[in-house]
Amino acid sequence: MSSPLLTSEAWTNPEVAANRADVMTIEGTAIKTGILTLIMAVAIGVMWDQFWNDGNPNLRGMMPWAIGAGLASLAIGVIGCFAPRYSMVLGFAMAVVEGIFLGVITMLVHTQYPGLPLLAAVFTLATLVGTLILYGTRIVRTSPAFVKGVMIATGALGLGMLVVWGLSLIGFGELYSTLRGGGPIAIGFSVLCIVLATFNLLVDFHHIEEGAKQRAPKWMEWAGALGLLVTMVWLYIEILRLLQMLRGSSDE
Repeated sequence: MSSPLLTSEAWTNPEVAANRADVMTIEGTAIKTGILTLIMAVAIGVMWDQFWNDGNPNLRGMMPWAIGAGLASLAIGVIGCFAPRYSMVLGFAMAVVEGIFLGVITMLVHTQYPGLPLLAAVFTLATLVGTLILYGTRIVRTSPAFVKGVMIATGALGLGMLVVWGLSLIGFGELYSTLRGGGPIAIGFSVLCIVLATFNLLVDFHHIEEGAKQRAPKWMEWAGALGLLVTMVWLYIEILRLLQMLRGSSDE
């Protein structure tokens, strides 16, 4: 999701504005995003190497890693909101734990539907490139109202899913399965999440561009890269989930 690290207030924070000798650039943010993506890809590869087991994944061995990585990513995100100055370290940590989590998820899906994780990666990359072109050519413009609306919608979605997840723990599991378990409602919800994640990419691009224009300090490139990485992972997971449900529906 769009990271609070990339909110407009971050660029005008006294701590951020204190030193403008070495400033943020769009190119620098792109390079750092590439570095974090590469680290994440290596972590995914390590998970596959350790647990793939010639097509018979070691579920018992890798599930604790997935749970731990999921919890760690939440913790890193919260810390990043309050300590963006440490985005470089947090970015490296997030890339590793997201790689671990995606390594497990992609193995599970690939076991059920071979090739689907790779197809989801292709669609994610196509969405990223297409969104970047639309933003760069100003075919799509990010007004303050658009940015605010996307952030409110994203926050509402996150809070709503947290409530649904909490209710599922106390005996209302059908609520979660309705949204995530398959069927027309779940498919529609996944499409909604993909659209919102794509809008978050536009918001991320907007904040990165604004940071460069306002000559934010160099370390804010890591904040931009971290926020963009989180959004891309979210988009990938939603696309993978949608493809999995569509494939499952076609097999019935």
